Amino acid sequence: MKLEDVYPLSPLQEGMYYHWLTDPTAYFEQMSYRIQGTVNIAKMKDSYDLLVSRHSVLRTFFTHKLSEDLLQVVKKEVPSTFNYIDAPEEKDFSLEAFKEEDRMRGFDLHKDSQMRLHVIRLGDRQYELIWSMHHILMDGWCLSLLMNEFFEIYESLVKNEEPRFKKSYRYSHYIKWLMKKDAKTSESYWKTYLKDYDTAAIVPGTYTQKVQWQGEMQKAELVLEGETRESMKALCTSLSITENTFLQAVWGILLSRYTNTNDVVFGSVVSGRPPEVAGVEEMIGLFINTVPVRIQYSESTRFSELLQRVHREGIESTAHHYMGLSDIQSQSSLGRDLFNHVLVFENFPVEEMVRSGLESTEADADFELISSEVHERTNYPFNIVVVPGKQLVIKFIYDKNTFGASFIQQLCGHFKNVIRLVTDKADFLISEIDYLSAEERSKILETFGGSYAEYPAGESRVDIFKKQVAHRSESKAIVFGEKEMTYKELNDTSDRLAAYLQESGVDAGDTVGLFFDRGLEMIVSMLAVLKCRAIYVPLDAHLPQDRLTFIVNDAAIEYLISTNEFITKKTWPGRVKSLFYDALNKYPAGEINTVVEPKDPAYVMYTSGTTGR
Repeated sequence: MKLEDVYPLSPLQEGMYYHWLTDPTAYFEQMSYRIQGTVNIAKMKDSYDLLVSRHSVLRTFFTHKLSEDLLQVVKKEVPSTFNYIDAPEEKDFSLEAFKEEDRMRGFDLHKDSQMRLHVIRLGDRQYELIWSMHHILMDGWCLSLLMNEFFEIYESLVKNEEPRFKKSYRYSHYIKWLMKKDAKTSESYWKTYLKDYDTAAIVPGTYTQKVQWQGEMQKAELVLEGETRESMKALCTSLSITENTFLQAVWGILLSRYTNTNDVVFGSVVSGRPPEVAGVEEMIGLFINTVPVRIQYSESTRFSELLQRVHREGIESTAHHYMGLSDIQSQSSLGRDLFNHVLVFENFPVEEMVRSGLESTEADADFELISSEVHERTNYPFNIVVVPGKQLVIKFIYDKNTFGASFIQQLCGHFKNVIRLVTDKADFLISEIDYLSAEERSKILETFGGSYAEYPAGESRVDIFKKQVAHRSESKAIVFGEKEMTYKELNDTSDRLAAYLQESGVDAGDTVGLFFDRGLEMIVSMLAVLKCRAIYVPLDAHLPQDRLTFIVNDAAIEYLISTNEFITKKTWPGRVKSLFYDALNKYPAGEINTVVEPKDPAYVMYTSGTTGR
């Protein structure tokens, strides 16, 4: 085996590599292009192989065998990963099944190339080009450069001309630059930037406790055009800010309203190409990174002031964009729970660039582009992708098992409402921004706010619940995803859990921590604690260890209810007695006779506000 180069990985590459070890299909990218016309398969293969020989990252694999450290190794030659299929000659060939099989096949990062090209003849003069690659090699900007170069090579070969190449720059030059950076300075920057941020801003949804998220993605789009689009452009120009800054601020405000706080953090994808590295704009490799964006404001902050601050902080953070996300997260008490979604502003829309490059070769290549499709495995259940242009398209890409389509449609409307408000009046007090539609506002004020009910004097919340059990025992009381409970089932289950709690020592006035992710267990536990005349304290599963320890001590929690699997994720003070939710199955259904008084305290709640106490 002849080697050309050996060098370390970038921080982002390391993260992707270790993620790949547990999920071989992670970070797989596939772009498909349908073309129509005459295709010279032999010349196309030669073009692809020549492209691979030109760029070192296309001949790279990853190994621990040469050193204690993980390294990337560039081979001088690799077996061709070009593949041609004549679909009409293949029995029962299915293009969609082939694409899915290609995605599930993934890549073996330990050998050869991490990119392949399938050319499939679908019928008379119609072909599908399927480019597959592992994201560890490069970002989307690089793929557009490669594909445009590929078609330029192909055009030259078809015309029997010698291809003319631009100078290529090795990715190892960037790695060498990276190795010289002072990480301590960047660590200090991010530590200061994230200081005192201790509660993650989670987009409202139905989350599960699965370690690996592999949901089905859906997409909704918000298109800004006409007067709204022009007003937004004019505002950004007048304040000398980017449209990316504007949309980050808008999303930060909306997210803060959804999470009832004035301090939120979400992820932003940055290009990560340092201008001081020679040839970096033409270099093929992985440069993009995900970094946190923090949006903070007070009741007296005006939108224009927020825009200027976000713009200034964005410029200050640029010098630290090279630092890997895991290293940035380690500077926060939230760690990997710092954020669970990202906003991507596509300064260079990859699909459009590839389409433009391909179309520029059509006259001589004797084919035309019919359609294109991109498949990309994302690591987050919710993503906002902004595609600028004459129209500005905002794509909300989400896991349908986590977010409902109706909520996403509402979110689109809320996003547009905020944009319209602040483009009309940039000095709006943020506290006065109303994202609701007229219909939603009317529903809240007249339908929800207009109802009135006499609260039964002398009855506790447990008494009132039991009345509902008597009147509608078989009606649904709780629905969570595919799980549900009737009033009778909820009453019986909470009785059994209350019996277990009492036998374990829980008494009136005791504080009981509830450590669950969202689900039926939390509701059952709340009711069971109330039936014991005790006080429940909800503990957010996404809180960092030091925040949980503070709450447990501050609320004098004596007992903790959780699942056996979930409770081991954190460390708890020695005095706290752990009670396991599943133990209720050992207790027969039977009514708890404890008399709950209306004056009994129900819960202790910790907010994510200024002090959180």
